[in-house]
Amino acid sequence: MLRHFLIVASLLTINGILFPVLSLISGKDSAFLEDASIITWDTSASNLRLLASLQSALLPSTNHGLVTSPLASPQTLTVTNTTSPSQIPRPIPDWYSLHHLTLCSGTFIWSTDTSTSPSSLTKAKNPATTYCTTRWLDQRANLSQILISAAVKSISNHHLFPTTLYNESLLDTISLSVPSLVSLDYYYDVSPVLPAVATLITGFAFATFSLPLVLLAMYISIAKKPLFRLLPHAAIAFAALSAIFLTASAGLLTGMGNLFSGITPGSTNVSASTSPAFLGFEWAGAVGMWCVVFFVWLGGVWGQTVIVVRKRRVGEKTAAYED
Repeated sequence: MLRHFLIVASLLTINGILFPVLSLISGKDSAFLEDASIITWDTSASNLRLLASLQSALLPSTNHGLVTSPLASPQTLTVTNTTSPSQIPRPIPDWYSLHHLTLCSGTFIWSTDTSTSPSSLTKAKNPATTYCTTRWLDQRANLSQILISAAVKSISNHHLFPTTLYNESLLDTISLSVPSLVSLDYYYDVSPVLPAVATLITGFAFATFSLPLVLLAMYISIAKKPLFRLLPHAAIAFAALSAIFLTASAGLLTGMGNLFSGITPGSTNVSASTSPAFLGFEWAGAVGMWCVVFFVWLGGVWGQTVIVVRKRRVGEKTAAYED
């Protein structure tokens, strides 16, 4: 019976490999587990001061009839000219979500919730505008740098801000003043993700190495053959190393998520939240490998000791009976 714990251990080892992989590649594109992010920032309010400055850069022929669109983001201003309505583009995306290997961003779909009194605006991520970029070369960036870079890039884009509608020299001035307009009180440094990625990959590697050892021990135990004494100890060693590194990765990212979610004061322009699904992937892998250590010891070390002792007693009884 004790040998069958090795079957459980082999299944949990697969779990210890699968969940870290899901954690690592979540958000690899806009359609794959994008919501399972380390942290998601609502940056829609960061556009307020920029939009006010961009409104002043509108040429006199278009700068009239300025209204707020009721079903769009409150940070989106609509300009109505003599021919057709046009919008002042938001230089900064409404949200960013941080993953191990990518940084995703996009806009919200805003709607009016009439079930409450008074009615309120609700928002949801717009899949059509979600865009993910790899961040291997930008692991040490902070959110202020990300917002400044996005704003400068947008304002410099003449397709978004054509010179037929905006004063070009004023746009250049606004572009230079972007750091003072969007810099955050709290920087949201994302550099802890770098050691978290390293420990996650190391934990995954040790889990992969432990899998054939656990499977071999399971096969031998099911076939009721003598179990090589060092085999379960080697499986336990690799599984324990995997559990240690996966726990370190999960702990780093949980601490980072708690920090960004408001345990310490953040910026009034940004609200942040963690993803339960992502943390579930991280901790499921770590806890699974700790269980592997226990079940391999139970079925492969202690179980073999019990079997050896029982066989010895049976042999002694048989010898005594023959005498």
